[in-house]
Amino acid sequence: SELDYAWTSLWGRFGYGQIPLPNAMYVGLAGLAALALAGYALPFVRRQTAELKATAVPLLLLLLNVLLFFGVLFNYLLISPAGPMGRFFFPALPALSVLLAYGLSQYVPQRPLRSDVWLAAVLHGGMALMTVIAFWGYLRPAYAQPPGFAADAALPNPINAQFDTLINLRGYEVHQSAVQPGGAIDVDLYWEVTGKPPGDYLLFVHLIDENGLMVAQRDTHPGLGNFPAGNWEPGDRFVESVRLFVPETAYSPNRATLTVGFYAPGSYRLGITGADGVGLGDSLPLETIQITPLPGEYPNAQEANFNGRLRLRGYEYNKQVFSPGDVLAVTLYWEALQANPSGLEVRISVVDEVGKELIFRQSALGGDSPPAAWPAGTVLADNHLLDLGQELGPGPYSIEVSLIDVVSNSRQNMIGDDGHQIGDHLLLSRIKMQ
Repeated sequence: SELDYAWTSLWGRFGYGQIPLPNAMYVGLAGLAALALAGYALPFVRRQTAELKATAVPLLLLLLNVLLFFGVLFNYLLISPAGPMGRFFFPALPALSVLLAYGLSQYVPQRPLRSDVWLAAVLHGGMALMTVIAFWGYLRPAYAQPPGFAADAALPNPINAQFDTLINLRGYEVHQSAVQPGGAIDVDLYWEVTGKPPGDYLLFVHLIDENGLMVAQRDTHPGLGNFPAGNWEPGDRFVESVRLFVPETAYSPNRATLTVGFYAPGSYRLGITGADGVGLGDSLPLETIQITPLPGEYPNAQEANFNGRLRLRGYEYNKQVFSPGDVLAVTLYWEALQANPSGLEVRISVVDEVGKELIFRQSALGGDSPPAAWPAGTVLADNHLLDLGQELGPGPYSIEVSLIDVVSNSRQNMIGDDGHQIGDHLLLSRIKMQ
């Protein structure tokens, strides 16, 4: 499943891999390589014995070099999550280049037109053209500053909210009023710089539900990093476009408020005042967003495949806000992906904001209906009770679910549709202690 990423990053994939070239370029390069490979059959078809004897040894040595480094890359794919990087194959590029050029040269006559020279010119010109397209067409726009707007432009939802003395939110537009778990919310923010910042500030866009729990968040330098506050000058105006992704495990149905603000890294938030000079706190609410359930017969529908043995189809809590001494009841809806999936236990954990496990309960799967009696395709409700005790302080906590093989005492990995491993636990929606 990772070979495709290794191939695309070999030729050109920018940023942290999130800026690819058009897929047609990668397909075209693969076609060119296949054409070169097919060219090796031509000397045999033409019975060019002298050619085959003269080139057999050097071509085999070059091929050995390519296979060696592909073996290194493939082995790294198996042992490291950072494995599918084309740069690990770079030491073999000289050998690969000669092999590809030689295969392509079999299609053109060598005399008297010196077609090999023209072939080299075409290949080098094509690569140079790809470089220009990649830089000007994809890399440069990806790191361009956000677009501006005129001082007298008619803006959506004019608001004039002043953040300290540094920047004014002139208007905004939220493109979705409802979202499902796993979906996204797109926000356009129209900013005008009113003062020179003393340093960099981070922009936050938060989605907070009625219980005060964070549903989704994005904290970033302005311009998604392309226009940091340290580069601002008074009078600058720019449109910040932010996409906020809602986790697939977000609790629904629910209602949440989209808020924005600025803060100094590791320190304070900027205070906000309205157009009338009244203080608005340090987080500005923009819109109310409805979080609607995904289709399906189970609450908080999921598709988490645990190692091909069980699939989590949904979950629910008895409530989301708790007091010391309360009990959290979690119902998990499991689908058996194989008949009688025995030998498994469920671990429910309460973890803090830095991921430290504070409370957990590990218990048998299925309760009164042990999995040894589950036919493949069966979906059953699995109930677990977790005593929250008296020690948890006020604030939000995450709930983590994992599936344990009792024989090996190991967590079962979740796997994607293409077979790649996602992780060995699933973070469900947050709860809140009051």
